[in-house]
Amino acid sequence: MKRIVLVLTMMLTLAGGPITAAQNATPVAGPDFSGIQPVLNDCSFLNRSGANLVTDDIGDIVCGTITVPENWSIPDGRQIEISFVVLVSPSEESRPDPIVYLSGGPGESTLSGIGGYATIFQELRQDRDIILFDQRGTHFSSPLRCSTFALDSSIAQQLGTPEADDDDNDDSTFGPLPDAATLMDQARAAVAENTQRCIDDLTATGVDLSQYNSHASANDTIALMHALEVDQFNLYGISYGTRLALAIMRDHPNAGIRSVVLDSTFPPEINGFERYPAEIHEVVLQVFAACYRDNACNTAYPHLKERFKALLETLRTTPVIASTGDPIADEDLVEIVKLVSKNAELGIAIPVMIEQLEQGDTTAIEAVASGTFFSDEADDATPEAAGVSDEAPGTPDVSVEPAAVPGADEADAFMAALGESLATAPISRRSDVLFHLALLDNGPHTVDALEQFVTRAFPGDDEANDRETLTQLIDSMDADGIAQVFAAAASLSSLIDLQTFGLSNEVFNSVECNEEIPFENFAVTVETANNLEIPQIAYSEVQTIAQQFATCEIWNSGTAEPIEAEPVVSDIPTLIFAGTYDYQTPPTWNKSAFVGLQNATFVQFPATNHGVIVGQNACASAITGSFFDNPDALPDILCSDESRPVWILPDGSVTQPN
Repeated sequence: MKRIVLVLTMMLTLAGGPITAAQNATPVAGPDFSGIQPVLNDCSFLNRSGANLVTDDIGDIVCGTITVPENWSIPDGRQIEISFVVLVSPSEESRPDPIVYLSGGPGESTLSGIGGYATIFQELRQDRDIILFDQRGTHFSSPLRCSTFALDSSIAQQLGTPEADDDDNDDSTFGPLPDAATLMDQARAAVAENTQRCIDDLTATGVDLSQYNSHASANDTIALMHALEVDQFNLYGISYGTRLALAIMRDHPNAGIRSVVLDSTFPPEINGFERYPAEIHEVVLQVFAACYRDNACNTAYPHLKERFKALLETLRTTPVIASTGDPIADEDLVEIVKLVSKNAELGIAIPVMIEQLEQGDTTAIEAVASGTFFSDEADDATPEAAGVSDEAPGTPDVSVEPAAVPGADEADAFMAALGESLATAPISRRSDVLFHLALLDNGPHTVDALEQFVTRAFPGDDEANDRETLTQLIDSMDADGIAQVFAAAASLSSLIDLQTFGLSNEVFNSVECNEEIPFENFAVTVETANNLEIPQIAYSEVQTIAQQFATCEIWNSGTAEPIEAEPVVSDIPTLIFAGTYDYQTPPTWNKSAFVGLQNATFVQFPATNHGVIVGQNACASAITGSFFDNPDALPDILCSDESRPVWILPDGSVTQPN
């Protein structure tokens, strides 16, 4: 039996209750982890709303918590819990250095997606235990939570809502940008009231928002390793998790870090909010460039970028009418094309979609918008799989599978009705509604929360029947039915970028307002957007970023030390993964981190999105396994080139990577 399991088993026999940090420990340089020990439990905390997050196929696990100071400089002060799960390796010969996974966001709940991570790390788990934990303030680790209304409103304002999209001033969200001062005034008016309500909710509970940041979470990570008596370990971070990994490498270089994988890197020196408009723009240009470099694609669709720009101008004044009767305007095309940054498979259809729209044909764009392009029924990329056919797309499939559990039938009826309502919603709004449905899992699981979701999803006068139908279904449900709707909402994580699903908006604000926004200037964001070759791509992004700046003006999370905005220098063996179609942490960000890491290997995957390993990328898993086995050797990375894109041609054939 492996050492970590033996240690935890012995601790379980000794633990009789929560163990807090030692109050009279001998002063040491930096935090004192000596009094922090794990308290094991039966994993029942992972049962949520009648849905058990732990399924039979997850395998053996060990669950528990540690208690740490909220403020590491005041060890006797307010205490918080960090929940963890060890995915135990099935091998009796597993290695003694586990893999510690660091989630993105900031604010993602790792343990809420335990089943997904068990799948993602299935191969790596054959040799090593995988340690998962919820970072401080997220769902299972002393979560930061506003009241229902404040939480829901705050998320809606930060991420954009269907209600906002239907305001009378739609043109203000998709057109030439106002000046930075005007945008900030608009953002302050939009977020101030509910953000302050959220802050008041949190501080009334005694929470110190200045303690929810990378520096504190780095201490928590090392405290967990000490508590589990792990002498050497490997870090695997995705997105914000890479920034946390870099903070751990910087703050605790001698704490037993054996090796590090940075998957989709967000290094601290990058001014992300200033550069964000350019990054999603770059992904779209990468698609056009990839088609240009492919002889067959470029022959079939020459001058694709220029045609896209001209098509946007045409659709701005003369929309194409979809089979549903909805107009497809420039905004709709931009939002659909930008989806390639979340699903690289969409790239296969973008050229043919542009050519069809030039001819007034909406087949491909409707297939993408309805989700039929992403159907699992087709094994290979074909015109039919991409929706390139004469048949109109069907109702978006958001139904849940029948389940022999109380409330399942009621939940299924609600989800089916929601799907029917979405079938007639404007194309640009469908993904927003599904995204906010998934976000419901973050807040209180109440009837009020569901009714607010329905009201915001279908706010128009012409949508009264949709609101009434869905509200009546909610009113007819018992507690089991309500619970199963939330369970169904949680299951929609596959429709959402894994790095944003399960996000705690409160933790996100606390981290970014502490260590990111104070070192940035919103005027630079606007300047970046205005200077883009295709500025329309950034129009809908800048207002959201303005709201983040406005939120941070009043979010009392303090200001980090300047080191939190400086490059990390380290000689710890490091492997860096970057996806060419990653708009959240593009290759340039990964290369920036690479500069300061003296013992690093950089691997870029073509036609790949954010979180390279998330899509069960067998190549990334193999490279990672080889790296963890021998961090000082250069791994074989040739398989990364296998992710080169393919394209649908006008005759219905599909190109092969060249």
